[in-house]
Amino acid sequence: MPKIIVLGNSGSGKSTFTVSLANKIKVDYLHLDALIYKHNWKQPEYDDMDYIMSFLEKENWIIDGNFLNNALARFEQCDTIYFLDLNRFTCLFSVIKRYFKYKGKHRDSRSDLCDEELSKDYLKWVFKDFYKTSRQRIYQFINNHPEKKIYIFKSRREVKKYLKQGG
Repeated sequence: MPKIIVLGNSGSGKSTFTVSLANKIKVDYLHLDALIYKHNWKQPEYDDMDYIMSFLEKENWIIDGNFLNNALARFEQCDTIYFLDLNRFTCLFSVIKRYFKYKGKHRDSRSDLCDEELSKDYLKWVFKDFYKTSRQRIYQFINNHPEKKIYIFKSRREVKKYLKQGG
């Protein structure tokens, strides 16, 4: 049974893809943002690492979210990696659109104690910093683990086509 991680920039569609794929293949999923960021997107809280470790013990799962500094167990145990490597403009547009859609409303992929935000630092992360840091680390991991099944999507069209063909 599959053990899948879904990676990508904020606004790339990780959570939407995760839910769609999980529903298609009937697998439990976990949104790391909802578990780790609990209070206004401040410092990540890893007090639920026990929960994450127990989730990893399941026969199959999908976990979305990067958190690359704490990703070793997920990376070691997964058999499949989906990387939504969409361009910065698509991600930035999606983050802004999401802000207006969910401001003050519940969204499953985040804690209710974290409101949508559009801070200067966050927008800089989405548009610039992710591509300088996390993107490189993700590709390094992928290149170092050829035994994993790897899917890299460069556009929403590729994601939709993949899901339409059965996932």
